[in-house]
Amino acid sequence: MTPTRETYESVRPLIFSLCRRFYQCYGGDWQEICGQAQLHFVRACHSHEPAKGRLTTWVQTKVWYGLAEDRRNELRKRGTHRQVPYQLEALPARPMNQLGDLLEELSSDARAVVELTLGDALDSLARERGFLDQPKPTSLRNRLVELLLEAGWSAARILESFHEIREVLR
Repeated sequence: MTPTRETYESVRPLIFSLCRRFYQCYGGDWQEICGQAQLHFVRACHSHEPAKGRLTTWVQTKVWYGLAEDRRNELRKRGTHRQVPYQLEALPARPMNQLGDLLEELSSDARAVVELTLGDALDSLARERGFLDQPKPTSLRNRLVELLLEAGWSAARILESFHEIREVLR
């Protein structure tokens, strides 16, 4: 193997982890993110100075910030930079007055998840834990998962409920 190939094999789990974290935080096309990460890895290898620090630290920094810069450039090109990330027109048309019908289609676990999401329990947990300061859209889901885990639900039960809700909403 070539030195670059050996280097790549040693940091491949790190690169994959960065891709997964970036995808979870910002979404996008998985293949595109992985491809961009490979390109940023090569650039990091060519610009690394061993006297200044470890290669893994340099690769992690260059790949993550490279992906973030690619994302910003993509958003600027599309003209959606610093706008609300969700286009309401793209959502399926399900009138809000059909919430009762939606709840009837769900199992009791999934119904409980929806009711918790729409109720006050998450707000009180958010205030208690300081989640209100977190602007990420995943914070609501994180609050909900934490609340359900504290209530004794298993991770599999929570995941199954989320999948059921997603399927009914489609």
